Amino acid sequence: YTLVSTEQGIGDIYVDGVTRKTGVSYGSDIECNYYTVTYKIPEDSSAKGEVPVDDAMYYSGTAVTVQGQAGVVNGGLTFAGWAVEGEESSTTYAEGNSYTITKTSTLVPVWKKTDISGFEIELETVDYTYNGESQKPDVTVIDKVRDKILEEGRDYTLSYSNTNTTGGREDNTINAGDITITVTGNGDYTGSISGDKTKYTIGKKTISVDNLKAVDKEYDGSTKIQIKADEAVLSGVVTGDAVRLLASSEGQVYSPNARANKYVIINGEAQLEGQNSSNYDLEPLADITVTI
Repeated sequence: YTLVSTEQGIGDIYVDGVTRKTGVSYGSDIECNYYTVTYKIPEDSSAKGEVPVDDAMYYSGTAVTVQGQAGVVNGGLTFAGWAVEGEESSTTYAEGNSYTITKTSTLVPVWKKTDISGFEIELETVDYTYNGESQKPDVTVIDKVRDKILEEGRDYTLSYSNTNTTGGREDNTINAGDITITVTGNGDYTGSISGDKTKYTIGKKTISVDNLKAVDKEYDGSTKIQIKADEAVLSGVVTGDAVRLLASSEGQVYSPNARANKYVIINGEAQLEGQNSSNYDLEPLADITVTI
């Protein structure tokens, strides 16, 4: 509004029943500026949806209360608020915040990456058995707020850690052990997910011993028995794995007396050794007998 008066003296100016200027000299040119606020999505933005509408006129120097997100969305990004166009890097106004208007304003949306740390995660399978190959469950990451399943590569990446560091395999998804997946946000997303809900297990493979035999002997008054441990064969080992049986070559019988099919107790406990041995469990040894 611009008032041009040719009267003499001093007076006040009212606009729409509100005093806007006081002590104004008649005969002077006075401006009472009102401005509008427009919400819009920039043309180069990937955002879409319905923006808020503000039909009010704001007197210069008064406060404008900023509206909310309305129907504006932008992929997986989180709405942070509105900023005066051209000043996006300075101040962002969340819903309900206010700013002082001094010119006609255009407000544009401001976005921030979405933290995935609270998202739902599902693993297709949590139990595997060692087979010498990489074993990874299908991972589903769910943004429940947006009712959206995230896409690996675009929205997040996966990394794996394994409690078994002595299994002889560099890939953490091969060795038998407890594996933790870390889901790290990418693109529109930030933050990470790990812990109990991202764990799965590759169990040890159970193998057996074949051809473990005792050496028959003539009565000699001794309970000692010779074991052909070096001729034993491990059954079930993955091709290419280095695993050996570590067993005593001596055993005992309860009595030295001559008899057929006497039960032999192997001295010590049979164990596995070798670069890949921590990926295996050994079945209890079959009974060994001897004839004296």
